[in-house]
Amino acid sequence: MKFIHTKEGTEPAGHYSQAVVYGGVVYVSGMLGKDPK
Repeated sequence: MKFIHTKEGTEPAGHYSQAVVYGGVVYVSGMLGKDPK
C-alpha cells in the first residue's frame, strides 16, 4: 500500500490521504477545491 501526498493538491483537513495505491489500483479521495489566492 502506497499513500500519495502532493503539495500541489488541497491539504487534507484530517487524517486522510489524497490517494492510495493498492494492488495496482489507485483510490482517490473526494476533497473540495481551494482558491489558491
